[in-house]
Amino acid sequence: ASESSPIVLTSSDPTVLAVQGSGQGSIGASGVSFKVQAVGTGTATLTVANPLNAYSQATWTVVVPALGSLAIAPPPSAQAGQSAAVQVQVVGNGTPAPAAAVSLTLTNPQGVAFATESQTASGTAASFNLKEDEAGQWSLTASAPGYQSATATWTVLPGTPTQLIATGAPSTIVALGQTTDLQVMAADAYD
Repeated sequence: ASESSPIVLTSSDPTVLAVQGSGQGSIGASGVSFKVQAVGTGTATLTVANPLNAYSQATWTVVVPALGSLAIAPPPSAQAGQSAAVQVQVVGNGTPAPAAAVSLTLTNPQGVAFATESQTASGTAASFNLKEDEAGQWSLTASAPGYQSATATWTVLPGTPTQLIATGAPSTIVALGQTTDLQVMAADAYD
């Protein structure tokens, strides 16, 4: 091969495999070397091509397995405004699990997601303290780079009733001689 023949290496999924540097080199008598870094889990195909079309292209498919998986021990039901602890277990694939920066995302009953701060797993678990004001079924999703994520649900019950809420329907204007409906509900401190 000519020493001036350029070779270009590309990854089908740079979120799994990243080609360090430019991904270009000139092939010589001893070939050309590229640095490829696994940056995520999954499967990616590397393609080696010659822009001058002097050679047929070659491909190499690489699988980057997950470091392990996460498991959430669902917290017990809690009343609105009451704290509950949740543990995220970090399980390695047959070996001790490497350190993991675990993030917990909470999704409220209306489907709006809220991210909590990340916790570095101490040993095989990361601990989070949850405290939400909105009653209903929450979804918890734990994730960490290189690990399979996990989901669980958490029930937040209404707090102790502390107030009355009065709502007139259909409006606050009542014509002389007409009637309207007044709905009165007991609510917790978070409505």
